[in-house]
Amino acid sequence: MAVQRVAVAVLFAIETAMRAGEICGLKWADVNMRRRIAHLPITKNGDSRDVPLSLRAAELIEQLRGIDDTWVFSLDAKSLDVLFRRARDNCGIQGLHFHDTRREALTRLSKKCLWRSWQKSAGIGI
Repeated sequence: MAVQRVAVAVLFAIETAMRAGEICGLKWADVNMRRRIAHLPITKNGDSRDVPLSLRAAELIEQLRGIDDTWVFSLDAKSLDVLFRRARDNCGIQGLHFHDTRREALTRLSKKCLWRSWQKSAGIGI
C-alpha cells in the first residue's frame, strides 16, 4: 500500500507543485474537495497558503480516502524520499529527485499561462 501512496504522491506533486513535506503533512481536515482547495497551515517559509487542486489532483487523493482518517498520504517525508529513490533506482533512472516534480509542475503551469495565479499558491514570490 505504501507503493500506491508514493505513486499518488508523485502524480499529486506534479499536479500541485507542492513540496514533499507539504504533501506528507496534508490532513483531510485541510482539504476542501467541494472547492478543490488544500490549505497548508505551515509551509517551508512559515506562512500558510491555499493550493488549488486540479480535477486530476482531487481524483488522485480520493483514491487514498479511507486509508487514514487524519493524514491524506500517511507517509512521513523520509519514508517518501526512501520509497521514491527505491522506485527510481528500480526503473534505472539516474539523477531524478522528488523535488523535480515541483519543477515539472511549475513548468506545466507556466505553459498554461496560469503562472501569476499559481505563483502565490505554489509559495514562490511574485
